[in-house]
Amino acid sequence: MVVLQRQVLEDTTLAAAMDRLSRRPMVGVLMAPDACVFTRLAGARPDLPPGCPPWDELAPRVFEARLFDVAASPDKALELRWLHHGGGRGRAVQVAVRNDGTAADDDMPADDVLPQTYLLFGRQLDLPTRDGWSCLWEARIAAQHVPFPGLPAGHGIELQCAEYLAVDERHGNTYVAEELIHGWRAVPVD
Repeated sequence: MVVLQRQVLEDTTLAAAMDRLSRRPMVGVLMAPDACVFTRLAGARPDLPPGCPPWDELAPRVFEARLFDVAASPDKALELRWLHHGGGRGRAVQVAVRNDGTAADDDMPADDVLPQTYLLFGRQLDLPTRDGWSCLWEARIAAQHVPFPGLPAGHGIELQCAEYLAVDERHGNTYVAEELIHGWRAVPVD
C-alpha cells in the first residue's frame, strides 16, 4: 500500500506557496489567461523561458500552477498545485508519496499504482534557445519553450505519471484517487 500525504496552505500567494512547500527542484506549468508557460523552480522565483514576460509581470495573471519533480519515481512523487481564488491569493496543495509505512488521519492510502503517460504537443525543432531549454513546435500551438535540456530534433516529451487507485469502502468500487507526474522523457514523434 502507498500512502499519499497532503499539505494545504489556504489564502496564500503562489510565490509564498512555492517558497514554503517546494523542497526539491521542480518544473511545471503556469497558466494565465494569455499564456501557458513552462518553468523551472528552485525556490520562490521561477526560471521562465525565453520570450516570457518577467516574473513580476506574469505572477499577478497566473490563475493556476502545477509543479512537479521530474527526477522522482512513482514511489517518491511530489507535486505542488496552486489555484487562484482572488486578490492574488489562493489555495496551495502539495501531494507527496510517503514511504515510511505510517499514515496520519489526513493522509490518503492507495491500494494500487498504475503507470500513465501523456505526450506534450509539438516536436523539437532546431531553433535557437538558451541553455537548459528546448523548443517544441506544433502548428496549433506555435512554439513552446520547455525546460528539458538536450531534446533531439524530431522528438517530443512524454510526461510519466502514476495513477494512485483506492477502493471505496462502502461500495467496493476502485477509483483514481490521485494522479502525480513524476518524470518526463524524450520520445520520437512522427
